Amino acid sequence: MGIFDFLKKKKVESEQLKFNEVASWLEKEFSKEMEIFNQNISSLKEKIIEEKNKTEQHLQKLAVEVLKNEKIPERAKQMMEGNRTTYLQKVRGLLSQINPPENYPEYEQFFVTIEKDFDDFGKATLRNYQILREFFSNDISAIARNLKKFNELLKEMKQIVIKTNINGIILLQNSVRELIVQRQRKEENKIKVLELKETVSKNEIGVQKIQKKIVGLKNGEIYSKHLNSIKEKEKLELQRRNLTNSVFQSFSVISAGLKKYERVTLDGSVVKAYNSNPISALLEDKELQIITVLAKMKGALNKLDLKEKKHVKVEQGINVFTKEYLQDFLVKYGRFSNQLNEVENVINSASIVTELVSLEDDLRKEQMILQNIQEKVSLLEAIKEDDSIEELSSRISKQFGKEIVIVV
Repeated sequence: MGIFDFLKKKKVESEQLKFNEVASWLEKEFSKEMEIFNQNISSLKEKIIEEKNKTEQHLQKLAVEVLKNEKIPERAKQMMEGNRTTYLQKVRGLLSQINPPENYPEYEQFFVTIEKDFDDFGKATLRNYQILREFFSNDISAIARNLKKFNELLKEMKQIVIKTNINGIILLQNSVRELIVQRQRKEENKIKVLELKETVSKNEIGVQKIQKKIVGLKNGEIYSKHLNSIKEKEKLELQRRNLTNSVFQSFSVISAGLKKYERVTLDGSVVKAYNSNPISALLEDKELQIITVLAKMKGALNKLDLKEKKHVKVEQGINVFTKEYLQDFLVKYGRFSNQLNEVENVINSASIVTELVSLEDDLRKEQMILQNIQEKVSLLEAIKEDDSIEELSSRISKQFGKEIVIVV
């Protein structure tokens, strides 16, 4: 041995395992641990049975033991018998609970229960023990030694359970099973991503086809005529709106006088209609009663209590409403309305609109489906590879005290 050999690092034992071999490797290690555990526990179980037999012999002896001193008062004898009966029952009750389980997972609860049983027994039999020790000191001491031996054997058994690698191996086996499921799920996700991407490609082609149809229709002559009809409708609506605004403006000039005239005229219903909505009233006034009404109103202006400027303004406004002015409005309004109806009929009967609406609805649905699929792909692709294999290697190495390298 060299003089500086003590400075050399101790070579760590190393073992390499393929991931698909880890489960079987752990199973072998588990079997080894269980074999050692069962051997050690079996030895202690035999000692416990042996100790039970010894204790029962001492109990039987105590049960039939007679007092050596016959001069003890009868009351004391009765007290002794009562305590002896109780003590024998409680010791045998405790012995019946000292039954180590057959299966490893049950030991943890067994120790919790038996330790409580011993504690309860000690508290419950303290007085019995003290009284009987005055009469049968040797027998009571022998039973006490038996119970102490049980305690020692159970503590030794508990230490074997604590020191065994079984629980650690079980946890590792569970982790391996979970990791296998995770890796299977990842592989399934990879396949699913490929399938979804294929679906995306198909959907994109479907979307492009619909978009191409929409563009084709919108660039066609039929759609161009449809747009022209819409522009014509907008033009006619604007012309009719300008016409009605002009007439409405004329009525607004005389509205102050018309409102006051409504209170004094016999033509109140006609005036009220024009005060409420002059354009609607004019369109309903087929006989143009408003001309006669305004002529009467002009003659009665001095009675309407209008200020001078308002009086002049209303009088000038009335002069605008000639028969020719009103008839011209009605003719133009009717022409614009008829033309609008014709254009609207053309627009509404255009099948290209229905076709485009249907295509655009299909396009929205396909785009929504495509978006949902793309989101699923993004979520699945966002699941990153974790370091579970490295973590498992570290845990197994720590559990078995040697370097275990797991390779995929």
